Amino acid sequence: MSDNVIILGAGASKDAGVPLLAGFVEKMLDFHQKGTNGSESLSADDKAIFQNAINIINELDGYHGRAAFDDRNIEDILSILSFEVIGGEQPQRDKWEMMIKAIARTIELTCTLKHAGGIPELLDRNIDNEYTRFWIRLFRQFGPKKQLPTIINLNYDLVLERSLFQLLNSGQFGTNNLQPLGNFPFDGIRLEYHYKHLARCNYRLGSHRYRYNMPSSVLLLDSIALMPSTSGEMKTAVTVEILKLHGSMNFPATGNGLATHNVHYPTEADADPYILPPIFNKLSMSDAAPMWKVALSRLRAAKKIFIVGYSLPRTDIYMQYVFKTALGPNRDLRGIVVFNPALFREDAEAEDMKRRYGECFAPQFQKLIDLRPRICRIPHGNPPAEGTFEHFSESILGTDLFF
Repeated sequence: MSDNVIILGAGASKDAGVPLLAGFVEKMLDFHQKGTNGSESLSADDKAIFQNAINIINELDGYHGRAAFDDRNIEDILSILSFEVIGGEQPQRDKWEMMIKAIARTIELTCTLKHAGGIPELLDRNIDNEYTRFWIRLFRQFGPKKQLPTIINLNYDLVLERSLFQLLNSGQFGTNNLQPLGNFPFDGIRLEYHYKHLARCNYRLGSHRYRYNMPSSVLLLDSIALMPSTSGEMKTAVTVEILKLHGSMNFPATGNGLATHNVHYPTEADADPYILPPIFNKLSMSDAAPMWKVALSRLRAAKKIFIVGYSLPRTDIYMQYVFKTALGPNRDLRGIVVFNPALFREDAEAEDMKRRYGECFAPQFQKLIDLRPRICRIPHGNPPAEGTFEHFSESILGTDLFF
């Protein structure tokens, strides 16, 4: 069990193009009105998906005469729809499913990280982004003798999975190639979600010959690649534990995971993803309960917790009580470090966020909460923007933040 836990909120995926919660509806409206994603036209199916979503949002506009809610916040919309589903009428369930599809397509269309999971034929030199650098730093910091931090991801997107496969299936390792990790110290990865309908994902590192197109010739370069495997084939595999408490684009809603849903890699979005309503009792839902149970266990055993891109909104009652329930009995906790750009400003939003974090913890513990972590200054180049995911990522190496 790791001494370190990383909690990622919506702000951690911002650099990959995924909108923040407050921007989801605006992006849907943009897709609906323009019928394009950048310079490319949307498919007929996508246009229908966004038309249905906007129709549902417009119907909810009638609630404003009696109820106060934000019809530009996707969590408010999902909360109302999920309560209507409780009534059991099929039209309400259909609306819920239509909105989930619109969310899934918004994530897929906006996310700049794409990876099918398989081994590319051509050598991929274009892997340098903040998320592959995050994995490089994490593997360097912890190596074969330390356990990687547990990652609690509150987002639905596949940014972490795709960047991990992008890094290890890029042909960037081996004697003939660039070596951002040096010699990768593991013979495979075990990706653990603890989700009921998704089996453990095992991938061994095997040898693969990549093609590299030169101006006047083609080079053949031997390097490594991730290949589906059984656990028994690997001797020194690293376990990557990602707990996606609100569901995920690659979580099938039902069934037996990879085998029945033809999702061969965790980088692929499922056609019917499992996304949890914000207001449902997540701990009592059988599909989600194992994830939440493991998350509580990891938080109770953690010595250091890092919260990145998460503002602890007052509407997220569950996470507030997760902190209180998990950290209350944790006598080994030595600190919480929060990375959020808003906390480096001098305005009402920053003060309100500080109050929210302060209200979660006892006064005597608040001195151990670092809301303005120092900037990691790299030898060459400019320091990252304060409180960003990049700031956190660059702080992994060369600092004493982690246990």
